[in-house]
Amino acid sequence: GIYEASDLKGWEADLRQNIFTFGKLENGILIALDNLELAKQDLRKAKQDVIYNVASSYFNVIKTRELLKLFQDSLNMAGAHFDQVNAMQEQGIVAKNDVLRSEVAKISAEHNLIKARNANEITASILNSAIGNKIDEPINLKNMEFESLSNELPYTYSELLNNAFENRPDIKQINIAGNISDKNSRMAKAGMLPSITAQASYGWRNTNYPVSAINYDATSWAITGAASWNLFDGFNIQSKIKEADAQYRETLANKRAMEKAIELDVKQSYLEFGAANEMVKSSRKEVESASENYDVAENRFKNGLGTNIDVLDAQTVLTQAKTNLLSSQHELLLSLAKIEKSTGLSDLSKEDRAKQDRIYLEGYFKLIFLEGGFLGFIDKNGNKYDLYGTKSKELFQKISRAGKEYNAPD
Repeated sequence: GIYEASDLKGWEADLRQNIFTFGKLENGILIALDNLELAKQDLRKAKQDVIYNVASSYFNVIKTRELLKLFQDSLNMAGAHFDQVNAMQEQGIVAKNDVLRSEVAKISAEHNLIKARNANEITASILNSAIGNKIDEPINLKNMEFESLSNELPYTYSELLNNAFENRPDIKQINIAGNISDKNSRMAKAGMLPSITAQASYGWRNTNYPVSAINYDATSWAITGAASWNLFDGFNIQSKIKEADAQYRETLANKRAMEKAIELDVKQSYLEFGAANEMVKSSRKEVESASENYDVAENRFKNGLGTNIDVLDAQTVLTQAKTNLLSSQHELLLSLAKIEKSTGLSDLSKEDRAKQDRIYLEGYFKLIFLEGGFLGFIDKNGNKYDLYGTKSKELFQKISRAGKEYNAPD
């Protein structure tokens, strides 16, 4: 041998690869992706809450602004009537108590106007808060034509319910939670099976003896395989399997409860729209009748055929009728926002909403070798559909080639 110090240098590269883990790693990756989807649905829920809050705040501002105009008109009407009664009292046509009643009605109209101003300020501040503005920032909103409100929904109740089950983030989350529980169960069961890994290494080493002037290189490589199997761990794996199965059953129960809650939410918003729609129709008739009644009472009073009380009552009825109409129109707008939220459509774009008109079927494809061959589809109820078009031909060719390789035409 050579008894002297040597200079060593070299490198080595190692590669390790899992061959079979029987679902441990795969399910772990899929669970991580499912957790990412859960977070995305949380984001959707937050967006939908913001959209509904902004819409609700906006409709409240519109309502209070219209009420402010209404009570201002009511005050003008009460003031004009008070001036008229006061002039008639000076001429000895009416009694003093008629003047006092008219004055009380005018003061009441002033109170309503003060309340309306305060409500308008509050709703404007709430809207500013909802959209992230300063609380006292002025809000300029375009006039909304309530008369142009649609009295019909673009969807039937069953379509709304299908949209809710398809798009609501909470139902998607419960479905994802079920998938996670199922993967946890499979991952726990995979713990009872062995794990097989492979390892390869390649290296180079240089040895130099400077005194003896000897220098040589050496390369090395190795390929190894290993299998590990946990034979007993104190029933830890069995407990994890039971826990995962219990979580899966819990998720199924939660899904059934969630579906009932969604169905109730959609039903409630749908009925609220119908009720508000009917209220708008009846309130419009109420306003027409109250306006005519006020005109009749006012003319009768001017001509000495009616009393002051008749006019004051007619004013009150007219103001209340207009208030009822505004409230019902506001409820109609709010019910539309609730329907948007209850069906999970509020945060979707026009393109995504267009997809809701598609029909989803479960079934299987079948190659029909007639007239050159075409692709057929049979749903789970046995209904048959012929598929045509460029995409259908491409799919037919792919499936046909696969069928010839495996002798499986169906």
